[in-house]
Amino acid sequence: MGHYPAWPGSQSALRVACIFNAKVGDADANPYLVSSKFTIHDFSNVQYHNGAARTVTGTTAGSTLTITGSTADLGTYVNRPISGPGLAQRQFVKSIVGAVATLSEPVATAQGTAQSFKIDNSNTRSVNDGVTNATTTITSAKANFTLADNGLSVTGTDIPDGTTMTFVNPTTATLSAAATASNVAQVLTFGGTQDVITGKINSTRTANDGTMTATTINSPAAGFQPSDIGLPVNGSGITQPCFIHTIAGATATLSSACATAGGAGAGVFTIGDPTVTAATNGESALTQQVQLDLSPALVAGSGPCSADESEGFGIAGTWLNPGSFVGGGFATQPAGTKAIGEIQFKTSVITYGAYVIERKAATAGDPIGAVHYDIVFPNVPTTIALCSSATSPGLGFSIGIPATTPSVAGLGTGVGRPGTAQLRSTRASTTGAVTTIFITSDDGIHTWAGSEFNRLCGIPAGTPDVNFVCGDG
Repeated sequence: MGHYPAWPGSQSALRVACIFNAKVGDADANPYLVSSKFTIHDFSNVQYHNGAARTVTGTTAGSTLTITGSTADLGTYVNRPISGPGLAQRQFVKSIVGAVATLSEPVATAQGTAQSFKIDNSNTRSVNDGVTNATTTITSAKANFTLADNGLSVTGTDIPDGTTMTFVNPTTATLSAAATASNVAQVLTFGGTQDVITGKINSTRTANDGTMTATTINSPAAGFQPSDIGLPVNGSGITQPCFIHTIAGATATLSSACATAGGAGAGVFTIGDPTVTAATNGESALTQQVQLDLSPALVAGSGPCSADESEGFGIAGTWLNPGSFVGGGFATQPAGTKAIGEIQFKTSVITYGAYVIERKAATAGDPIGAVHYDIVFPNVPTTIALCSSATSPGLGFSIGIPATTPSVAGLGTGVGRPGTAQLRSTRASTTGAVTTIFITSDDGIHTWAGSEFNRLCGIPAGTPDVNFVCGDG
């Protein structure tokens, strides 16, 4: 189990490979026999796609967007990246007054008919007109600095790692460390280290523990943050439009009486729309290669179980964003959780799924105490696929999650919120990290424990090395 590359702030792919003793009646089978329900507890310094969006409709001209749909709870959407038809790169909202949003620069191509645009739930943004002076002062005519920027990280070619900023005026900020050179027309990014793990920015997610009244949703799993205000809420019994108006602990107050208690699917709701940098539905987001003695009862034409001969096959899991999840007996989201994505596997005989779950700190029963992500396989059809035999050749699988997907990799530079154009990445750090990945059985029968089921990863601070030292086989 390990990931590569393993360097702070970089896109990173995960690989987990296991071989199991599957002999029926073998004394070693009970602790090691493959489970049909298991979880990969990913390294705590890993970030899966982070962010959520509010979709608005409107027309553009000059430096303005005139919104034609609902503007409820959009008043705080200042300095948030906006993406859509005809917009320039690195464009963000400078202000919203009524139905008119003023943008950070003129649009590239005006849109005279109503189009859809996505506004991110974060003031993380970048500019391409930064001026550094080999001092602690930076300037940018486009940046629209505000007091809300105090403490945000600043990154750029001439900016030392770990630098933060303090507001001076709309075009000027003070750095915590002096720039290393004097330059103009620099690309500078503000707030790129904000994410779920820092407790600042939530992702689009589906939670399944909601209790609703006409105007509120209570959900301990949802992990509400101020950045959720203004995001849409969708689900059974929720009429549209419906947005989050205020947050108080585990309770969100809605923009209107748009929720209905009870009914089919009650308690399951989705917060936010996928951002422009999120993977799109149907993209390959996980590959699973399997070697096992495949039962002809499941797949006609497979070799007889008595032959004890293994077959091999591979399958691609495709991404589904929150709001598009497909459930069922082999793809049920774990109770009391928030999921930022489902990975669906379709075969000729059965469909099953896995979920990317955001875990809070000190989650009961989880081997990782810090905030992190789990990839939960609630019901893999292993039992019905595997021949039952006292001389079984065993079972092996290799699971890989890519760092990015084709649609995300193809985005232009400066599109969407900076630092989110990946499916999986290591978090930015100036101090390095030592973390552990675990794989556990969840079926209540088999216990996967010990060094065979976890791997330590140490990522040093300083200049990166090209190596494979993070985890091993």
